[in-house]
Amino acid sequence: TLAYQYTRFAPKVTKLHRNVILDLCNIECDFAQAFSGGKENESFAKELDAWKKMASGLSLTDYGTTFDNYLLPLPNFDALAQRLRGAKDNNVVAYYTINAHNSPGGEFNELRNYLTAKLLWDCELDPWAVTREFCEGYYGKGGRHIYDYIRWYHNELLNRKKGTFYYTRN
Repeated sequence: TLAYQYTRFAPKVTKLHRNVILDLCNIECDFAQAFSGGKENESFAKELDAWKKMASGLSLTDYGTTFDNYLLPLPNFDALAQRLRGAKDNNVVAYYTINAHNSPGGEFNELRNYLTAKLLWDCELDPWAVTREFCEGYYGKGGRHIYDYIRWYHNELLNRKKGTFYYTRN
């Protein structure tokens, strides 16, 4: 069953049958932060904890895009790795991430898919080592410069702390 937006909150009385796997979605979160990071993610972290106590299995749907414009930079490579580690720590049995789900591509779409796939196999990997590996292999001689740019804008945008990088319903 799906816990999404208004159904995301764990019930106080009702219990899930042991054969039900709950799919919890982080649509209200700041996608540039770990589940336990950022003010916008506090509620989700509490709900994740509540659901894991009552579900025999948890699945997570994790958003990793800027819904207003898929081409805008989203500094979330560290956060993606942290969220996958958090999923592992919370006994999540299935994990689904959406990088750009209804367009032909998004900001560094191929890189994001590669990084996500590598981290799904081993969430302890350094996301920046994986990013460097991809850039050097995919872009060839220009890969070092692409990597430097990606690293720069992650640092720049996260250090500004102006606003958040999550979907708002404005």
